[in-house]
Amino acid sequence: MQKLLKLFDSSPQGTIFTNHLDLIIRWNPAAEAIFGIPSQEALGRKLSDIIAKQGMGIIDRWEKGLEESDFHLLGEIVSRSGERHLIEFIISHGVDEHGDGFKIVFANDISHHWFRNGQLQKVVSLETTINIVNTILQVTMQDTAFKQKLEMVLDLILTIPRLKILPMGAILLAGKNPFHLKLKVHKGLTMEHVEACSIVPENTCYCGKAAAEERVTYEGNFLLPPGWDDAPCRKLYPEAVHYSVPIKSSFRLMGVLVLFLERPLTKDHPEIETMMALANILSGVIEREELLREQEDLITHLKGVNTSLQDEKKFSESVISSLIIGLLILDPTEKIIACNPTGRQILSKFFPVELEGKTISEIVGEELAEAFLGNQVAIAQDTAPRKSVNFISPTGEIRLIEYISFPRWDSAGNSLGTIICFTDITEADRLHKKLEKMNRFSTIAEIASAVAHEVRNPLAGIKALAQGVEAGLDPQDNKREPLGRISKQVDRLNTLLSDFFTYARPPKPRKKLIDLTEIIENVTHLIHSRAQKINVSIKNMLPLALPEVSVDAHQMQQVFLNIFLNALDALNGPGTIEITAEETALNPGNYSRERFPGINEEEPLLALKISDSGPGIAPEILENLFEPFFTTKTTGSGLGLSIVLRIMKGHQANIYVESIVNQGSNFFLFFKIDQSLK
Repeated sequence: MQKLLKLFDSSPQGTIFTNHLDLIIRWNPAAEAIFGIPSQEALGRKLSDIIAKQGMGIIDRWEKGLEESDFHLLGEIVSRSGERHLIEFIISHGVDEHGDGFKIVFANDISHHWFRNGQLQKVVSLETTINIVNTILQVTMQDTAFKQKLEMVLDLILTIPRLKILPMGAILLAGKNPFHLKLKVHKGLTMEHVEACSIVPENTCYCGKAAAEERVTYEGNFLLPPGWDDAPCRKLYPEAVHYSVPIKSSFRLMGVLVLFLERPLTKDHPEIETMMALANILSGVIEREELLREQEDLITHLKGVNTSLQDEKKFSESVISSLIIGLLILDPTEKIIACNPTGRQILSKFFPVELEGKTISEIVGEELAEAFLGNQVAIAQDTAPRKSVNFISPTGEIRLIEYISFPRWDSAGNSLGTIICFTDITEADRLHKKLEKMNRFSTIAEIASAVAHEVRNPLAGIKALAQGVEAGLDPQDNKREPLGRISKQVDRLNTLLSDFFTYARPPKPRKKLIDLTEIIENVTHLIHSRAQKINVSIKNMLPLALPEVSVDAHQMQQVFLNIFLNALDALNGPGTIEITAEETALNPGNYSRERFPGINEEEPLLALKISDSGPGIAPEILENLFEPFFTTKTTGSGLGLSIVLRIMKGHQANIYVESIVNQGSNFFLFFKIDQSLK
């Protein structure tokens, strides 16, 4: 891009860039010279307005030509200083990386052609000659190949009657490294002459001397160097006078025009000036060709840069679109200018509004916006600190969002805004906590098993000794009562140890297909009297026919009994316990993986729900509900729900709890349905 801007600013032709609204966005020094308008004043103006004001009756042709993809226009421009310029406009169209159109306008100042035409007409008085010269000028403006154009001009020059030119001539163009002249076009020359003069070194023969000294040379005004006495132009055409006329601009030599006259001319003869004027016209042709080539290179380069930018933009867009993390791009005013598909998918659950054009605070709120923008790091790095926040959906769902922000800069170091990367790590966080809990449970289970094993044998000895001492005492002995208490406490400890063993090493379930309704009815009968005492109503709302599931009936009874007893303890007074069940396939929207992490949405499941109207469970307690030895009761081991979880896992079944304080709790139990029975 820097190379392109350098070419733009140093171009000898006026070069103007306009956007899709015709507003000028680049205006090089050559354009300033033509129109007399400085760059800072031209930028932001409509180019058509300037053309209408300073162009001599060309605005209609200008506006009509703009409808074409690429067009040429010749017109007169009057600069602010009053100078008149004949300008050849060449307009090319393109499309930028945003899909908006733009125009490149090249303004070639060909006023020198007027001067050369006038100069030529001063020294040429015959009408035929003037017509030929005018034709030459028209040829120079044609859109034909450069070599063909030079051939046409040479043909016309050779027809000028006043010069008494023989029907042969040539045009040689200057080359570099080292300097030399190369035969470009010729007329009437022999093959020997063409081969000998295809390349002419500097200071060699008439043409080389004309190029070196930049003056007209011919036989008679200088001596040929040694070795060139037999030059083809001298040897092959003894009847003609060879003239070499330098073709030059105000800056440099461009080539040599070779003519053969019938007779020699005096030093100040008008025809010498005529030949120089013709060479000047040729310099304009060559100069224009170089400008056109430079212009084509500039357009090609610009289109290449534009294509590269569009390719890079599409590549960046495809990369951003395929990212599995969300991406928000903000401008310096914190407005959202882009968001990738993953980002929209994440945010749509919480902020179902159009994102572009709104500030980040309008979308996520002031507090979250401040958190997002306050966690910026200088550069992207794997070790950069990442933070997380909770997003709450309109339905009350809480998702954990991890994010990190980076500042955006342009190549000059100016701030362009912020890039925010974010992703939903709710499932990953749950899995991490689950793994930590499993590791902790496994450790606790091993310890519990070891402790239970080591304690049970001494307890058996203590109970045996106590019973033995008690048997030897009189029935009225006061010592019998404390010994009986010892036996009861040993029994209590044995019960606790049994829980330890059940948790640490639950027996392998003996599964068989069974309708859970039967187990639940047995459990409700067991707790019926206790529920009546505290005025709790148990509502069995199970369907008449539940799909059979493969479970251990004894272990499932233990699961349901534990959950019901916990519900009664939580109610501790009037309330309701309700049991419902349904197949998840009948109502899949209620059983998403987001709500119940770990369940297979594609698998047929039986969802059994046990609800109570108790005081609910606080969030900090809910997190630890299945932890071993965790309890909020004054009595009990804290292993009840831990054993429930172990049993459910042993059945490849899942259990979840939802609870709202003062609104009760819901236990959800999911069992696989055997499809072979359907």
